[in-house]
Amino acid sequence: MKQQMVLFGCMASLCLAGCTAIEIKKEQLFPPVVVEEDSRKVTPKGSWQEATYLPEDLQTMVEPADAILMAMVESGEAYAPKDPDFFWHALYLFLGMYSENHLLVEVSDASLRVPRKVAQEYATALFYEYDDLLPLPESMADFVTYSEAEDAYYLGRGDRGLSESVITRWAEEGDEAYYLEVEMRSTMDDQVIQSAIFLVQKSEYTDGMTNPTYHYQIANVFEQDEEP
Repeated sequence: MKQQMVLFGCMASLCLAGCTAIEIKKEQLFPPVVVEEDSRKVTPKGSWQEATYLPEDLQTMVEPADAILMAMVESGEAYAPKDPDFFWHALYLFLGMYSENHLLVEVSDASLRVPRKVAQEYATALFYEYDDLLPLPESMADFVTYSEAEDAYYLGRGDRGLSESVITRWAEEGDEAYYLEVEMRSTMDDQVIQSAIFLVQKSEYTDGMTNPTYHYQIANVFEQDEEP
């Protein structure tokens, strides 16, 4: 994995204390994705609609999508939820950019203290097939450390740079699934840095939760070689 971390800035080097994962036993089934093999052109069951009409509970999904787009740009790799390097790169960015206001996250000038259960919560939004936090890879040792005594992660803080992500279109796929077209744009000249279509599925992890931030999970990501 390339260690550019360009958009999110340079982080303080931290020592790896170890990682203990929680096993979540959960069977998750998802219908096959409709994609044309030749062009990777997504064909939703519903028609594409402008983001103006996006349902409210889908609006926050721009945040995990933003983290994945940024991880793709920084690493030069495609969406790879089973790869520990990509998994933690995306989760690190997601937590670093969007977890500061979580009630259980502690913020200091140099770092974020994120309890493991919060990291798990955020990981479920990034990866539909999530059933465990993957082992923390050596490639992330300068950016994330785990304290076994506190059962928490420490993340170096940084600046995301001059970019932002927006949902431009969406379409229904049925069975509480949707396609979201998301673009990461430069805040300097509004040029598109990276774009993709995200398939999101209603999250089962939010059952029983009060006011969850993310109601859906990212099930797949399709880079846009061609307009859908």
